[in-house]
Amino acid sequence: MQEDRDVLERRLSREDLLKLAAATGGAGLLAGRTGIADAARAHFAAESGRLQVLDWAGYGNDGGQAMFAAYVKKYPKNKPQFTYMTNEADALAKIHAGLKPDIFRPYVGWTKYFATSGLVQPWDPKLISNFKYLNPFMVKAGQYNGKQYGIPEDWGLDAILYRSDKVKPKAKSFSLLFDERYKGKIAWYDDITMIQIAGLYLGFKNCWNQTDAQLK
Repeated sequence: MQEDRDVLERRLSREDLLKLAAATGGAGLLAGRTGIADAARAHFAAESGRLQVLDWAGYGNDGGQAMFAAYVKKYPKNKPQFTYMTNEADALAKIHAGLKPDIFRPYVGWTKYFATSGLVQPWDPKLISNFKYLNPFMVKAGQYNGKQYGIPEDWGLDAILYRSDKVKPKAKSFSLLFDERYKGKIAWYDDITMIQIAGLYLGFKNCWNQTDAQLK
């Protein structure tokens, strides 16, 4: 218990202490170190403001609110406030610039980059009541160095866009991206997913774990 108090006090900045003193009327601080720790725990355990969410445009207002239904029901006056990101690099830049979202939703392939950035904290799965019901494969994908940085919330599929007046696919397939008829007129985005799609097209048994020879 003493160790917990010491750690908590070290985490409190002078600004935090002043806010805490104002919130508690100074009573907790007058009680000494034990009072500081106890008052801090009680103060920070309470919801103190709107949930700050960094998310993709459209997710917050186009069905995304269902993700926060339980939160909104519990804290009706603190509905999530959304800041939108165009991609993961944009999200990383926003956080580097000082944005402090409570949660954000990056693609799982960026887990390592955010984990090593020093700008995010890992989750404590023990605090998530339904964690044991989540897909184990997806849960593992959100881990880095044994810590859980990403919690699987949703998944989706990519699709191909093409001009129907110019392009005539031979099949409804990603093979269109490799069609020699349109060589030099096909655009991919710079992401590891495209390597996986290439593996699928080439018939690799495990396109998510390719050998060096397959990658070549």
